[in-house]
Amino acid sequence: MAIQNVFNKKSVPPSKNNMSLEQFREWLRSKDTNGDGQISRQELEKALRELGIYFPGWRARRAMAYADINNNGHLDGDIEVTELLEYVKKRWGTSCLR
Repeated sequence: MAIQNVFNKKSVPPSKNNMSLEQFREWLRSKDTNGDGQISRQELEKALRELGIYFPGWRARRAMAYADINNNGHLDGDIEVTELLEYVKKRWGTSCLR
């Protein structure tokens, strides 16, 4: 029963729930800790952990599997960032877009 309650909660805190697409892109760019212009799974996991999202490692792996179209292990373009956003809306029960 407790596990079910965890999964039913919103995954993204309310302050991040109403970002525009451009704000989401900027937020994601700010999480590029090594400055290579790409978001790795580890960087995404750290960003999710900072937001207080449940199961950040698992969620980062799943999100990367969905959004990393060219399978290079990084989110490295507008198309992949858009795919990540679609995944967030579809799987995490939230919409970052206003």
